[in-house]
Amino acid sequence: DVYKRQPITGPDHTYAVLSTYEGLAEMELQNKKMFADEEYLKIIGSFFLDNIVQGSMNTQLYRTLNEKKPESNKE
Repeated sequence: DVYKRQPITGPDHTYAVLSTYEGLAEMELQNKKMFADEEYLKIIGSFFLDNIVQGSMNTQLYRTLNEKKPESNKE
């Protein structure tokens, strides 16, 4: 594709981190583990310093619904 797609309005760059957890308790536990890991802090810290404008981040939580699978007729 010769043409580069650029947003007409809005931020020039958007970074998203998508994580899936069994529940909020697991999310909190993993968050504590990540921020206790010195290597993680070193990697993610430099990324944020180089790529993120202060005050431009927001956190969004989404809840998903599990679809029930149709039961097969076992007769």
